[in-house]
Amino acid sequence: MNALNVDELIVGKLSGSLCTENEDQLTAWLEASPENQALFDRTAAAWQFAAPQPMPTLPNAREELVRLRSNLNTPPQRAHILSMKFPINRTARWITAAAAILLIAFGSHRLFFADIVVKTAYGESRQVVLPDGSTVRLNAGSRLSWPRRFDDKARPVQLAGEAFFSVKKGETPFVVTTDNSSIRVLGTEFNVRARRHRTTLVVRKGIVAFASRQKRQKEIVLKANQMSVCNTQETPAPVTTVDMESALGWMLGLLTFQDATLNDVTDEVERIYNVEIDVAISDFNGRVSGSFKEKSAEQVLKAVCVVHGLKVTNQGGVYIIER
Repeated sequence: MNALNVDELIVGKLSGSLCTENEDQLTAWLEASPENQALFDRTAAAWQFAAPQPMPTLPNAREELVRLRSNLNTPPQRAHILSMKFPINRTARWITAAAAILLIAFGSHRLFFADIVVKTAYGESRQVVLPDGSTVRLNAGSRLSWPRRFDDKARPVQLAGEAFFSVKKGETPFVVTTDNSSIRVLGTEFNVRARRHRTTLVVRKGIVAFASRQKRQKEIVLKANQMSVCNTQETPAPVTTVDMESALGWMLGLLTFQDATLNDVTDEVERIYNVEIDVAISDFNGRVSGSFKEKSAEQVLKAVCVVHGLKVTNQGGVYIIER
């Protein structure tokens, strides 16, 4: 359905002139995506604001004159009441109607050209296909956005969270931007984790350029089975070799930690298992390393706590970690 048809359906609905067949088409369009429903809601609000308001009821001139003179203690005299006409301002009506149509057109423009945003909830993983045919698998608690159409200069996407990219080869660079880094490729497979102002890049196949957004000129190049980390205000760390199974374990149901803090562990467990964890410890400086395959959240937490002399209890659905 093109933008013009959508506008006609919306106008028909708001003006009360929509037939049953078109009503069904509009309903199908609204249910197709949250963006469509949001556009309709904004247009409906604008329509109510822009629609001509009814003329106020004019007071009875004779009654008002009698009441006024009575209040002034003036003897009533015969009055000649003039017939008053208030012409409807047709120009104002056309302006408000045109404003509503412009708002609809602007909303349609925003709908068809705004970025697409996909989010995953805690405990959810999702795969999406981009306009160029590249695929992205999002880990739990992540957000990915991209333009509806890639142009002939770049294929840009923005990531907050973790995702595995399988990029189709093309002549234009595919660019992943996180809050503190920029990743540029032409066609390859790699994993990006962007959390807590720290971006970790792992390359599975091909060649990937990695740079800090603050220091773009100091770009490094990674090849297959290599990784690097970029923190805010820093350049990417030197390239190191990585165990691919551990690095991409989340795609295989494997939860892996390497020299992680307790907060890093609990944050990841909350995302993957959609549970709530309360760390009732403020002075724990230990580091956690290990892998867990097909284990429950409670099993993972208990294993971590046993190694570090801590204990975990489930209190009303919330896991409490303490000494």
